[in-house]
Amino acid sequence: MGLKANLEKEIYNVLRDWKAVGLSIAIPVISIVVYSSTGAARISFKGMPINPTAIMCTLPIMFSALFVSSPSIVKEKMLGTLSRLAKTPMSSVQFLFSKLAANMLVSVFQTAILVILATELLNDMSARDAPLLFTVILLLAAVSHTIGLLISAVSSTDQQALSLASLYTMLTIVLSGVISIGAMPPAIAKFSNYLPYTHAYQAIKCYVDGSMLSMFTFTSYLVIDLFIFFAIAVIAVSASKK
Repeated sequence: MGLKANLEKEIYNVLRDWKAVGLSIAIPVISIVVYSSTGAARISFKGMPINPTAIMCTLPIMFSALFVSSPSIVKEKMLGTLSRLAKTPMSSVQFLFSKLAANMLVSVFQTAILVILATELLNDMSARDAPLLFTVILLLAAVSHTIGLLISAVSSTDQQALSLASLYTMLTIVLSGVISIGAMPPAIAKFSNYLPYTHAYQAIKCYVDGSMLSMFTFTSYLVIDLFIFFAIAVIAVSASKK
């Protein structure tokens, strides 16, 4: 099976589960709509240590991407597909790229809807912020899907994959926005600074604060995150084929 055929298969598998697609799109919609009904949505958090608006624009996408991708390779293992792929010309890079591209198709719609709602309903966001917001959140989705695929590659069962995804999500929530990095012990703060979600959150926060250089710096970190985690996921998938 070539890359094109596998990509078509993955896209079909993603889109045929219309209930899962609908729920994935509903997560950011519900999050923004509910948040917009609170008083916090009408407050400017410019210059503040924690920006709830930046959290609400990024966390739903990360959460959704992780839980969509984390079981996907486990299913291939259980069906024996992964071991059979080892006997075909398809590389681990092509296999992962197909899964990532198919999942990102849904994330594009998620992100577009979230950005439209955020710029219309939230005080800190306006229509002129849409291109940047879309870029940062889509990069976060790509990194989160890749981390989900990595989790799936090192897991033996769906339960293991979902448990690891839950653990990663909880650590991220605590270390990348709920608690100000400045208030953390130095060692924990240093670890938090390396988390992809921190880079996405800080990119949007810095933009709201008017620090464009810092915003571009954190956005570039997200690109680096994507390549690093994709490379690690390729190694994990290659090991799983043996």
